[in-house]
Amino acid sequence: MRKWTSEEMDLFFSIISRIKDKGTKKLEFNALELKKLTGTETRNSYWFNMLDNFTTKALYLFFREQKGTTVRKMSIFDFFEFDYDKKTLKVEVSPKFEYIVNELTKNFTVYELAEFTQIRSTYAKTMYRILKQWRTVGVKEFALEEFKEILEIPKNYTANNIQQRVITPIKKELPAYFVNFKVKIIKANTQGNPITGYRFTWNPEKVNSWDPNKYNKYPKKPTYKKKRYRSKNGSAEAKKFAERAREERFARMLAEKEQGQTGEEK
Repeated sequence: MRKWTSEEMDLFFSIISRIKDKGTKKLEFNALELKKLTGTETRNSYWFNMLDNFTTKALYLFFREQKGTTVRKMSIFDFFEFDYDKKTLKVEVSPKFEYIVNELTKNFTVYELAEFTQIRSTYAKTMYRILKQWRTVGVKEFALEEFKEILEIPKNYTANNIQQRVITPIKKELPAYFVNFKVKIIKANTQGNPITGYRFTWNPEKVNSWDPNKYNKYPKKPTYKKKRYRSKNGSAEAKKFAERAREERFARMLAEKEQGQTGEEK
């Protein structure tokens, strides 16, 4: 995909991310959605040409997987329909799409997709996608030929060409997404000190591991005993109530005694 434009790469990863989230094989994008995905104005001829070129490239794009001596190749898209008047794009993916997308985006979050679309250099985009797979390691080294193959660097590029057109944009854009990002040129200890590879380093991203005491670190809420309600004149009211109770009890005793005496007289 190195020969794709920055807008085409943004559109590709945005489409597969959107289809993956919706869990469907078919999807239609309107003009506003396409404008947001590509970051370009939908009224100029460049935009129409970009969509035309993108759909052509995407139909010829395939996913290659090698396990041992077995090589598998799978197409990603089956169908595109672009309406120039309505500015809509219909996309239909292949039956193997879910498997392919899981392989392509297993180390690619939605947040990182947003970062990816902000990067302008296609070399920097490709390197961003690769280095994110090593985010928690903080270092990745490539032999020169491996580096050229991954980034699809033209064979006629000299060491100076690679430095100016590949390494420079990578060093310019990726520090915004990798803390303390650095690129080291590896040279052989032979005559002429030829370049043998490149080493990329950055501060490893921290992965939050499970803490069994996670919920015991916070102080428990204090508990309070429920106090009985007492009025300001509680003691005086209690005395009055007690006195009234004694009076009533004394009155009952007298009444019972009088009734007893009356009975004896009869």
